[in-house]
Amino acid sequence: MTNQITLDADTIRMLSPACKAELAAHLGFEMARPPEYQFDEGVEGEEYAELGLQAARAFLQGCGEKTTNAIRLIVEAGETFSLRELEADMGVPVGGLRGVWAGLTKRIHTITNNDNVDLIEWIEETENDWVARMMPVTREAFRRALAE
Repeated sequence: MTNQITLDADTIRMLSPACKAELAAHLGFEMARPPEYQFDEGVEGEEYAELGLQAARAFLQGCGEKTTNAIRLIVEAGETFSLRELEADMGVPVGGLRGVWAGLTKRIHTITNNDNVDLIEWIEETENDWVARMMPVTREAFRRALAE
């Protein structure tokens, strides 16, 4: 007897990279993460959340309006975002999102049940600004969850 499961392309796109890699391994394929999706792993113990659609929905259900708006603007910014531009877009002074960052950190730890995972990778400090990003799969999951 042969067991079969059929998944359409939209379903596959919603899976986390870890799940896709596991499926590929079972099918005998090698999967390498494209270079633009590789995050800095220079600091020992640093992990970045790879949320699927269900986790993104659950994450957003526990967020206030200000935090949800920050996530929406981060998602709309694309691959990276500027902290100062985000503050300006939200109409808050420099440093005015400290509570949002604390809430995002606490929420990602709760959703993932992992105190070592981060939602945002702060990748570059420029003159009085920071450039940051979130994992592409997480950004896409938030984009879809926010559109519902």
